[in-house]
Parts: sequence; C-alpha cells; structure tokens
Amino acid sequence: MHQTRAKLKSTFLKYDIDSSGELSVAELSTALKDLGNPVTDQDLHTVLRKVDKDGSKRVNFEEFCLLFDEASLRNVYNEFDADHSGGITVAELRSALDKLDVHLSMKQAEDLLTTVDASRDGQVSFEEFQKFFDTVPMADLRSVSQKWLQLSGVDFGSDLSVPVPPSHMPLWRFVLAGGLGGVCSRTVTAPLERVRIEAQVGGSVTGVLASMRRIVGGSEHGLRALMAGNGANCVRVFPHAGIACLTYATLVRQLP
Repeated sequence: MHQTRAKLKSTFLKYDIDSSGELSVAELSTALKDLGNPVTDQDLHTVLRKVDKDGSKRVNFEEFCLLFDEASLRNVYNEFDADHSGGITVAELRSALDKLDVHLSMKQAEDLLTTVDASRDGQVSFEEFQKFFDTVPMADLRSVSQKWLQLSGVDFGSDLSVPVPPSHMPLWRFVLAGGLGGVCSRTVTAPLERVRIEAQVGGSVTGVLASMRRIVGGSEHGLRALMAGNGANCVRVFPHAGIACLTYATLVRQLP
C-alpha cells in the first residue's frame, strides 16, 4: 500500500499545476487517465460526488487517496475468488465475468488470467491482483473487469467486441432478435430502396429528395407510397436475418 500511495502522490503533484494542493475536475480526469483509468464525464462526476465532501468540486490529496481504498479492492478480489481459497482460478474468472454478461471461452479466460498471474501458477493471488488494479478508482467488479480486459488487449463491452452468446440463452431468441433486427433495418431503409427502384426503372437520376417528392406527389397514397412493397420485403428478410443470427450464435459457441 505504501508503494501505491507514493505512486498516487507523484501523480497528484504532477497534475496539481498551480501547486494549490487540490485538483480541479479537469486535472482529476487527466490524472486518472495517466494512471490508466480514463473515465467518461458521467463517471467522473459520480466519482467526484463520493469523495468531494465539501462540495468544492476540487479534490485534495487525502480525498484523491479515498478513490483507491485497499478495502474496496479486497472486496472486489473476494468477488472473483468465490471459494475464498486465496487464489483466483480460470473458472472463477469466467464465472465473475459471466455476471457482467461477458462470456469467454476457456482459452480466452486462460490468456486473460496470464496477464496478471506473474508467478504462472495458474491462479492470481491478492498481491498480484493488487499490483495491477490498485489504481482503479472506486474499484468494483465492473471497473476492475474492464481494466483487466484492457490489459489483455481485448476490447470488450461498450467496449465489447462481438460477444459470445450466453450458454443458457435459448437459440430461438437469436432467431427472433436477428429477424426483428432485419425487419427494422429493412423498414428504415425502405424509402431509399423505393427511390433506387424508381431510378432503375425510370432511368433518370434527380437526387434522393427530389425522387421522394415525385413518388409521394404522384401517388394517391401519399407518404405511404415510399413504403410500397415493404411488407413483402419484411416477410422475406425475417427468416434470412434470423437464420444468419442463429448460425453465428451456434458457431461462436462451438469454435474455440
């Protein structure tokens, strides 16, 4: 903890540009980024509310240190170390990430564990855990997991690359989601599709808006003319998109 405090002190002084003994909101954001924890404006103000006791919107060194409480980090470690054996295993890592709807294969989880497992004994001790995550502000399961995933070079979540479907999720939900996604996409782009067909059939290009006005003005159905044929397209695209989504969900579960 002494090394952590020294690191925090160095960072604090580095960004306390005017030597006032306090960091402004902008300086706090830069300091957290320097510690490897870039935060959004919303997260920054959430953090500020928890430690800025006097409401000055400035943070002194003691308040800054409150962001990196060892007890909070220990609680997060215990969330990972479900059996309280003193070591986080690959299975426990996968289980903890499952709670955040981040689903990794065994190989991915093993690679992820290795980034923190300095002793290479197949599990992560608290000392190893603390070394990597002691500068995560207001540490909780989500923030530590995000930092861990970033260390591995994998972008997850908002920050998530293509997710592995939860093993407990029935496949019919992927068919439904894919089908409805296809229908929504087709419906939103239906006016443009109508303009495209009009241009191909008519052989003239007058601009999208001009074509839309001509289609609407030349039909007794008004704006509905832009959606002509969309019902049939939706009937066609639903199974197509649903099957594509189902195939993806099935393959991504089976492949390593």
